[in-house]
Amino acid sequence: MAAPSRMGRILPAVAAAVAAGLGSATIGRIYSGLGLPLWVAIAAAGALLIALATTFLKLRLVFSAILSLAFFVVLTVVVVFLVPSLDPGSIATLYLGAIRNTGAQVLTATIPVQVTPATLVLPLGICWLAAAAGAEIALRTGRALLSLLPAVLALTAALVLVGPNASGSVPAMLAFVFVAAVALVATRPAGGIRRAAAHQVRAGVSAVVAVVVFVAAVVAVGPLVAGLRSGDPVDPRAYVTPPQQRLDQVNPLGEIAGWAQRPSEVLMEVTSPSPQRIRLVALDTYDGLAWTPGSAYRSAGSVLPAAVGTDGSAATLQQRITVIGLTGLWLPAVEQPRQVTGVQVSVDTTGSLVRPQGLLPGLGYTVTSTLAQPSASELATADTPTSGDLAPDLAVPSGVPPVITVLAQQNTKRADTPYQRALLLERYLKNTYAFDPEAASGHGLATLAFFLTSKHGGRGTSEQFAASFAVMARIVGLPTRVVVGFHAGHSVGNNRWVVRSGDAFAWPEVYFNGVGWVAFDPTPTAKSATPPPDAQTPQAKKDQQVKLQQLAQLQGPPDKKGPGRDPDVHQPPAPLLLRLWPLWTVLAVLLVLLAISMALAFARRRRTRARLAARDPADRIVGAWSETLDTLRMDGRRPPPHLNASEIATWAVRTADTSVQSDELFGGLPALQPLAELVNSVSFSYGPAREADAARAVAFAQGYESALLRPRGKMRRLWWRINPRPLLWR
Repeated sequence: MAAPSRMGRILPAVAAAVAAGLGSATIGRIYSGLGLPLWVAIAAAGALLIALATTFLKLRLVFSAILSLAFFVVLTVVVVFLVPSLDPGSIATLYLGAIRNTGAQVLTATIPVQVTPATLVLPLGICWLAAAAGAEIALRTGRALLSLLPAVLALTAALVLVGPNASGSVPAMLAFVFVAAVALVATRPAGGIRRAAAHQVRAGVSAVVAVVVFVAAVVAVGPLVAGLRSGDPVDPRAYVTPPQQRLDQVNPLGEIAGWAQRPSEVLMEVTSPSPQRIRLVALDTYDGLAWTPGSAYRSAGSVLPAAVGTDGSAATLQQRITVIGLTGLWLPAVEQPRQVTGVQVSVDTTGSLVRPQGLLPGLGYTVTSTLAQPSASELATADTPTSGDLAPDLAVPSGVPPVITVLAQQNTKRADTPYQRALLLERYLKNTYAFDPEAASGHGLATLAFFLTSKHGGRGTSEQFAASFAVMARIVGLPTRVVVGFHAGHSVGNNRWVVRSGDAFAWPEVYFNGVGWVAFDPTPTAKSATPPPDAQTPQAKKDQQVKLQQLAQLQGPPDKKGPGRDPDVHQPPAPLLLRLWPLWTVLAVLLVLLAISMALAFARRRRTRARLAARDPADRIVGAWSETLDTLRMDGRRPPPHLNASEIATWAVRTADTSVQSDELFGGLPALQPLAELVNSVSFSYGPAREADAARAVAFAQGYESALLRPRGKMRRLWWRINPRPLLWR
């Protein structure tokens, strides 16, 4: 077969670059927004253009590599200049930091990963290397199959980096396979426009066939593989320790009493479409002395990961918060924040936000949060976990006074469900004890026992009510935490609310499977106080109605256990071989391509055998001549249709490659004139063909093909055997 034409080299190069871009863009499933695919497309296009320019200017490979590397450097500089960074510093400092820390940034950033210079350099580098290498191989060697290897490696790297953090993308894999199929069949031989058009049609048909075969393989084998797989793929982030900030600060739960003593201090201003309670920090650890927040926070981008235990349906709310008198590190936000703009934050597993540099007067930022909106039926049947990620929220400290345990069990014995247990505890505390803004601070076990049982106790702030509820709820098997935050504040018009220190309070939250964290309000409202605006919204009134309905339905024997007491069932970890699904995906693609190649080779061999092993000698002579005509066309020399057999034999000698024609080592190409005479003899005579003539014809056809293939490389000889074009010829 003749060497690929210029267009026959360009098409595989373009396909290799597109495949590299598709493979590298797969990592975008763990990035926020559409910034990554755009930059990956630029990297692939730039690498392809550099390869095209240097190849057709006939520059040496080393100069092409230097120019391509220069393009990548310029691209990364543009990225640093245009893409906002979370780190301060000059362009040079940001550039060096992005190059040096890109791998660590991708593997330790919270998911979804924010698009920054440091998180872009790694996927851009993978795409650039794959696209440049694939395009150079296709343009300089014409080997389409080999040019796809860098794209396959890029796809594998992207899948490994994604790990179990995103669902699979069948359309992306189909697009990758389609581009690969086009690259394999698009090596167009030199020739006229008519031959090029016919080749492009056959290339498209072959690509469609490849995709159909791939889809069929997925349908046939996919359910079997899915049935065998019982775990998630390996996450490379599990082997990397993310940088965490250790923050030690005064426990905010202890500050509630101080805020209550100076209630008019303005802490912040909030612009919100509706009044909502604002959380400052969630406290999930209790040692018997104090409820404390986590001290390990990870730097996050503007898009925040979902906190542990965020389930169920939710509404979205956006607020603009301006800090005025609030100090410390914790950043106030509504319920579960999912996006923060205007300030750099760090986040822990509860969704609490901190600004490591501290809060300053005038600091403004916008928060988009999700607000859980569970239905009455969901809460009525919701179960609670007894282990897993939320096991720390079930831990009861040692030394709990027996009186607290007795109170918790006695006041929940009529409950049938976990939600009813929480409601009974809430009602007991709210109806039995009194709110006193002048009460002393404290929430240790001794303080709670005094608050709950002493005749001199029974009065406290939201600190004692929330802490008592949380401890008692854990005793009866409910995962609980304490949240410190603020009521919505005082309205000043135009959806603006001023939050003062007197609006600070604490409340407990209980986690329910399928619903998430649900807030409870065991603190009674002062007799002379007006309910806060966040307690008068339609959703708050609906939640209160749900509670009343559930309390009215309490029934059943006192010792009946709710569904929350059933232990979770642990699944054994999946075998390592099943967790390496990215590798199996790539192998599946390669196996599909191998199956297509084997099918084509079998079809070609079967037709050749039918021609050269026919029972009638005359049919064998004609079959040998047909095989020879196919050999000429595979070599890029299609005989003109108006020539007879003798004229074709002469034309074949005149159009043969001179290097093969004059090859003395292998004897050159055999003459086709004897075979043409045999074809003419059986076509225009009435006598029967002889076995000896048929054997000579078969030997001529096989010898001509062997002589034509002998000087070619192994890959070209392999492609000759599986090329689907002869199957479409008549």
